[in-house]
Amino acid sequence: MNSQNYRLITIPISHYSEKAPWALDRLNITYIEEPHVPLFHRFATLKYDGSTVPVLAT
Repeated sequence: MNSQNYRLITIPISHYSEKAPWALDRLNITYIEEPHVPLFHRFATLKYDGSTVPVLAT
C-alpha cells in the first residue's frame, strides 16, 4: 500500500509500543522497528521530541 519505509522507535516494556506495530500491520504500512533500552530511547527520539515512544519516523 505504501512505498515509503518508516522507522518505529519503541521500548520493549511499553504497551503502547506493542499496540503501534499491530496498528501498522493492520493498515499494511511497512516499517522497521527499532527497539531501544528505556532511558536511552531519548537519544533516538531527540529529533522528534525526545520524550515519548512509540515514534513513527520518516
